[in-house]
Amino acid sequence: MSRKITLILPLAILVLQTNFVESQVVRDGLVSYWTFDTADVARDTVKDAIGGNDGTILGAAKQTAGKFAQAFKFNERPDAIDIGHPADGSLDFGTDIDYSMVAWIKVDKPPELDGGQSTIVSKGDGGGNSRILWKIIGTHVSVTIEDAKNAGIHFLSDGEVTDGKWHHVLFTCDRSDATRLYIDGKLDGEGGKSKDTDVNTESRMYIGASVRIGEATRRYFEGLIDEVGIYDRVLTEDEVERNFNAKGLAVSPQNKLAITWGELKVF
Repeated sequence: MSRKITLILPLAILVLQTNFVESQVVRDGLVSYWTFDTADVARDTVKDAIGGNDGTILGAAKQTAGKFAQAFKFNERPDAIDIGHPADGSLDFGTDIDYSMVAWIKVDKPPELDGGQSTIVSKGDGGGNSRILWKIIGTHVSVTIEDAKNAGIHFLSDGEVTDGKWHHVLFTCDRSDATRLYIDGKLDGEGGKSKDTDVNTESRMYIGASVRIGEATRRYFEGLIDEVGIYDRVLTEDEVERNFNAKGLAVSPQNKLAITWGELKVF
């Protein structure tokens, strides 16, 4: 009996660790990640599970059942999560820093507020300052990356996302090559390169809204957002697919091991 257990336990560990790696989001280059789960929300504070960029809940944004555990539901102005403008520059990407952004969204219909524009994540929104503006226009996802003079790129997805289903949306910004937009793990739109487009701005980052310096937030999200992440590099297509298939920001494998040992049968 002891010999069988000796053989089973290492195999169980190997299988568990393999499944763990395959089921978690890519962590290499991950700067910030907001799970929106109950464990990461305290009163009006939304914890950044990776970095120190905690957010503040604005308006009546509320937790609800998400793609994984909990998500946030945004209904109307001024619902949003204010991430702020980190003094360490971790959410500024200058003229040549590559980056990627990812989220799960669920939207029942095309946005009705602010001319039919609904923000997923933003850092700036024009008006004399740079902007990274990721939003829904009509039924499509759009990406805008522009400097303070509105020079840069803007493009839309081919696919539609306002069908009441959860969609995994992700875009990568390769400053010397192209900006690529993925929906549910597949390439769905592409814009030009943004090398030398200075996107540093003192504007605050928001999830679920955008803002110009000195003005009120606008372009509010209408729907559910879950599992938002920001990377300081370009994810590969394999990594994009892995994130799509992941089960959120997984717990440590040690926590799962304790459960597994209790479930093993002794022969």
